[in-house]
Amino acid sequence: MDAEMAMELVKKGATLLLLDVPQHTLIGVDIQACMKCPPLLFSPSLFSLNVNMVFAAGPKFCGIKMIPPGPHFIYYSAADRAGNTFSPITGFFIDASASQVIVRKWNGTEEKFVKLLEDEQLGPYALEHFREWKQISGYISKDVIKRIAELLMLVFLQTKLLESIISNDFGGAEDVLLGELQFAFIAFLV
Repeated sequence: MDAEMAMELVKKGATLLLLDVPQHTLIGVDIQACMKCPPLLFSPSLFSLNVNMVFAAGPKFCGIKMIPPGPHFIYYSAADRAGNTFSPITGFFIDASASQVIVRKWNGTEEKFVKLLEDEQLGPYALEHFREWKQISGYISKDVIKRIAELLMLVFLQTKLLESIISNDFGGAEDVLLGELQFAFIAFLV
């Protein structure tokens, strides 16, 4: 696949999110495999199935991207924890639309993928407010979000620490802690 075609599929191809897939589960799409995927996501299958037609889900696997619009058959075979024994192959059809996100979740009891969301269950983004949002959020970048996330984690940890102090040192009486803080503030001013 040339770079231009790949970029087109990144932009307009569908994405199939496969959530909670057990490691070693064999998965295939149509009649092709994903043997060129990063090794952390997939590990090539060396089992009795044709390795040119399936791949084994790795620990970080979450689905398949760049699926061309149209009908596709997704097939799979659940594995035991060691990846030695497999269930019979089963599957389902999808009819992918451009830029569509299709979500399926693994049901371990039934050893199959189930629909998680239907498009009808999702509310649309209120586009009439998008311009105003862009005006008030124009300087929020990925770096800003990362810094804020780190700060929020610190605040969360400090909040947990404060809750622990109130519980352990003040018997759960928040007003006693507030009284000590007020006293310290007044003492600082004087």
